[in-house]
Order: sequence, then structure tokens, then C-alpha cells
Amino acid sequence: MANEVKVLAKKAATSSDDIKSKIQNVQTAVGTAVSDVETITGMIKEAEEIVTSIATSMSEQASVTQDISANISKTLSSVKDGVDHVPKIGNEESWDYG
Repeated sequence: MANEVKVLAKKAATSSDDIKSKIQNVQTAVGTAVSDVETITGMIKEAEEIVTSIATSMSEQASVTQDISANISKTLSSVKDGVDHVPKIGNEESWDYG
């Protein structure tokens, strides 16, 4: 009976070591997974910053484009007014050439 107890004790010790090894492997895998998730989270934050920067630039470009369009419209209106007055100036009979 003492021999059986020794065998069972040895099996229990071996099983404990096996369980300890498996727990360490799981802990290592979890540590790696956490590190990978942190890396992915960092990449997502970088991508978000880039997208935000692009969106801001596009908004600024749209504003500048609207300003340019408004200035072109004003310039065209001024040119049209000037062109409309050219025939009147050319037909003026009372010019003093003096």
C-alpha cells in the first residue's frame, strides 16, 4: 500500500507540474494577446488622427474654394459692368479733347 501511495504522490506531483506549465503557457499567450491588442489600438488611434487631419484639410479646402469662387464671381461682375459701359463711353459726344 505504501508503494501505491508513492506512485499516486508522484503522479500528483507530475500532474501539478503539468498544470503549472499549462497555466504559464496560457499566461504567456494572454500577455501576447494583450500586447497585440495594445498595438492594434495604437494603430487605430493613428489612423483616426490621420482621418481627422484629412477631414480638417478638406474642410479648409472647401472654404478656400468657396472664397475663390466668390472672388471670381465678383470679378466677373465687375468686368461685365465695365464692358457694359464701354459702348456708352464710345458714344459720348461731349468729350473735351482740349
